[in-house]
Amino acid sequence: MKINVFFYSILLFYSMVFSQKPNELNDDQRVIDSLNNVFSSTKSDSLKCIASFELSRIYLGYDLDKVKASLSISNALVKNNPYLKDISYYYNAPYNFYKSNDTKAYLKDLIFVKEKLSKYKNPEANLMRLKTLINISVVHGWQNNELESKKIQIEQAIPLAKSINNNELLGAIYLSLSSTFFNDNDLNKSDYYGNLSVKALEFKKINSTKYNENLFLAYIGYSQVLSTNKNFSEALVLLNKAYEIIKNHPNSILYCNYYYSMGLYELKKENDQRALYYVNLGIKKAFFFDDTFLQYKLELLKIEILMLQKKFIEIKDLLINVLKSDYIQSDEKRDAYKELAYVHKQLKDYYNSVIFYERYINLKDSLDNSDMKNKILHLEAKFNNSEKEKKIITLESDKEKAELENENNKLYLILLCITIILMLSIIFFLYRNSKIQKKIALQQEINFNQNLSELKKEKEIEIMRAMINSEEEERKRIARDLHDGIGSRLSSLKMCLGQINNEEKFKNEFEYLSELLSTSIVELRQVSFNLMPETLLRLGLVSAIKDLCYTLNNDIVEIEFNSNGIKNNIAISCQIAIFRIVQELLINALKHSHCTELMIDCSQNDNLFLITIEDNGVGFYVNAINEFKGLGLKNIQNRVNLLNGKFEIVSKNSQGTTINIELIISND
Repeated sequence: MKINVFFYSILLFYSMVFSQKPNELNDDQRVIDSLNNVFSSTKSDSLKCIASFELSRIYLGYDLDKVKASLSISNALVKNNPYLKDISYYYNAPYNFYKSNDTKAYLKDLIFVKEKLSKYKNPEANLMRLKTLINISVVHGWQNNELESKKIQIEQAIPLAKSINNNELLGAIYLSLSSTFFNDNDLNKSDYYGNLSVKALEFKKINSTKYNENLFLAYIGYSQVLSTNKNFSEALVLLNKAYEIIKNHPNSILYCNYYYSMGLYELKKENDQRALYYVNLGIKKAFFFDDTFLQYKLELLKIEILMLQKKFIEIKDLLINVLKSDYIQSDEKRDAYKELAYVHKQLKDYYNSVIFYERYINLKDSLDNSDMKNKILHLEAKFNNSEKEKKIITLESDKEKAELENENNKLYLILLCITIILMLSIIFFLYRNSKIQKKIALQQEINFNQNLSELKKEKEIEIMRAMINSEEEERKRIARDLHDGIGSRLSSLKMCLGQINNEEKFKNEFEYLSELLSTSIVELRQVSFNLMPETLLRLGLVSAIKDLCYTLNNDIVEIEFNSNGIKNNIAISCQIAIFRIVQELLINALKHSHCTELMIDCSQNDNLFLITIEDNGVGFYVNAINEFKGLGLKNIQNRVNLLNGKFEIVSKNSQGTTINIELIISND
């Protein structure tokens, strides 16, 4: 009887694409616990939905009730999410197949799933689509449509697996092709794809719970091809690698596959005793796991071994048992009848030998007739096609005349359409050109208005700058006159009073006059400083602001000043403008904020000058700033505008005020 390995690729696809059988190599409980943890800890319905869907895939090999429960939860969480709705078909399809065992309906569901997933390009959807393609090819294999199965794997599944760099599934596809070509007795292609399968899986170890199991199946699948080709040294290397993977899993059902491969290896080496030893171990394991499919395949291999040993009584019992299997195919049943006829003949039971030989002949004739009918149907179809072709030829000659007339009519219509299109194009071009000209005119008007506004703004700034410069010059003149004129005279008067202070009877009056003069001199210096601080002109901006803070400091308000990176080469006009801004800000804060702490920070970064002032006062509503009638903020805004700056106020009632100013300065 013919031994094949195609069932390994089916097992491989089931383990990778659907669920996990019990007692295989990976720890499903760890994955189940992880998914349950995600489901219970996340607040996202989408993550809950996907976690529950994944649980349904794992439970598929264990408990259909848990699968149903998980799918019920996931399907309820899909709601109106189109992506979750589409992937739900992917998870529901295998459960529906497990319930109905209807391969036609399942194939229809898989094709529907593939179409739904084709519009998504994310890695998860690509992986689902690849697994769906693999399952479609497997179902075609079940339906004995090997050509379509190979076509899907070679033309669709392999390119997709390569594009997403999934060597695990790529190796599975190669192994399936190797098995299929093996069953077709094409050992060269079977060897080619078997080698690719091992290389793909060995190329890079993948962090997958199924990786070791799939690598194991690739080793034993390719080893069977090598054993059949009498390449025993390479086959043994692969079998040893497979054993290294499985040896730490003594309770794995995959030992059945390993013993099958070792039995085939020893059988091809004509070591029938060792071959029988491994096959008996495999049958014992299959019986333990109640896996009738693996038991059936191992018994077929055992029959081959017993034939070499001429143990006809055991062969007879095994063949009768094989004929009762649900997995036996028509051609295998035919071969079993023939071998039973031969076995009974060897046992001198000619009566049963004749009976089984007749069954063999009848089934062979039935299969041959079926093949003949298929050939006849093929020939009839070919003949019918030939007759149809003749009719088509006669009809085509009649059609040619009508087609010629139609072509002429089409030509006239085409010319008419071209003329209409040209006219419409000209009209459209003129209309479009008119719109463009209108847009150009409108844009020119906008540009003109913008330029006019900019010119007005520049003119206003020039006028403002001239006014401020004139004001500063007048301040300088008045400050100089006060300091040099009245200030000097008051100081001289105080000195003269000091010289005549010896008269005892005028002592009190002199002290009063001296104190009054001192106060007048201080106030005069303060007025002179406010008009134009001498410190600014002599020592620079930082010293002038420090003097200002010191002058305004009192018992109620504590003023703190910080400076960072301020250079001495700032243009004097910019220094004066900055000083006036700071002066106005401090005076406003002292007048209106009722604060106890006032902090001012000045810093420079190249041509950018930053001023920040903060207080812990009563604050105000910024939206009401336009209602203030004072000139202080307007003066500040005008000076900020002159330096192309920005002015920002952040304030709330009872929460203090922060003012940020950015200025663009120039250097001397």
